[in-house]
Amino acid sequence: MEPQLSVSELNLLIRNLLEGELLLQNVMVSGEITNMRFYGSTLYFELSDGIGSINAVMFDAEKKLSKLNVGAGLKVQAKGSVKFYAKKGKITFQANYMVPDGQGDLNAAFEALKSKLAKEGLFDETRKQPLPPFPQHVAIVTAHQSAAMWDFVSIMKNRMPQCAITVCPATVQGTNSPREVVAAINAAEGIPDIECLIVMRGGGSPEDLAGFNDESIVRRVAACELPVISAVGHEIDFTLCDFAADFRAPTPSAAAHHLSQAFTLKKESLIDAIFRAGEQLELRIEDAKERTQDATLEISRAANTLFTRHADTLFQVKKRLISANPLHKLQQGYSIVRNKDGAVLRSTKDTTSGDTLSIQFSDGYVQTTVN
Repeated sequence: MEPQLSVSELNLLIRNLLEGELLLQNVMVSGEITNMRFYGSTLYFELSDGIGSINAVMFDAEKKLSKLNVGAGLKVQAKGSVKFYAKKGKITFQANYMVPDGQGDLNAAFEALKSKLAKEGLFDETRKQPLPPFPQHVAIVTAHQSAAMWDFVSIMKNRMPQCAITVCPATVQGTNSPREVVAAINAAEGIPDIECLIVMRGGGSPEDLAGFNDESIVRRVAACELPVISAVGHEIDFTLCDFAADFRAPTPSAAAHHLSQAFTLKKESLIDAIFRAGEQLELRIEDAKERTQDATLEISRAANTLFTRHADTLFQVKKRLISANPLHKLQQGYSIVRNKDGAVLRSTKDTTSGDTLSIQFSDGYVQTTVN
């Protein structure tokens, strides 16, 4: 809960703490608007409680105060930051939003209901359900065609396209909001195969988000059979719906990132594993190529060695065959003598006077008679 101070208390706090440049954030101040003037869309004014006053400014005031009929003398509660500009020696309260004085009672009601529901155990961590790590079908309760809806859908389709998304539309601001949000949650529970429910809306003022502090919504979120993510407002905004949900996401976009995180990490891990497997396969292929080349070279060397060895053996056999060939002897000057029957004569004893012999030389035959 933000500290609530009067203007005098705020000035005293500043004097006690001020050392150089000081920035107090998220301070709630009550006081009366005086000396107000617009410059463009910027409102300059003072806040006073009758005892003290402080200079104040609100940027983009026309948009922020569109629902507040602001004027001098209006008592308000303003939330913002205190800044000290050392160069000018000036202290200024920079307001982010303002409500008529008395709406601070809403915060008291918020705390009272929060305490009541907490005592009943609606916010206990032990009753919260785990979210599905890889949901295939989710439902979202939000305003149809809202920026929050499209932020969530676009992120999910980009990061986890296989997940189906069913929109259960509901008004997320105003008096009808609690009834419509409860009805949308009821509808989502009746859809088959829904694995997770996201209740969401974009940012806004505390009054814009007040519907998500309604007791009927908080109790319905707590009783939902589906795991519920509450993604209401911005990171600094908290509603009772956040406490009752199984998981609180600071924004609708953050809810989509959280839901798809496990799948994204798994996908990245798988891609990394495939990449590393590809690298290992390339290394194994290179190793196999080197071993094949080495084996081919070894086989070639063995074949050459074998061929050389057998070539020498063949040459020796050839020499022996040549030496054993009778015609080779004839070329060396020898001759072969045969009788008339063609029988080879090996001795003079095989001849008699008057025998007709045939003598074979390397280049032909001659006939002769034994005397």
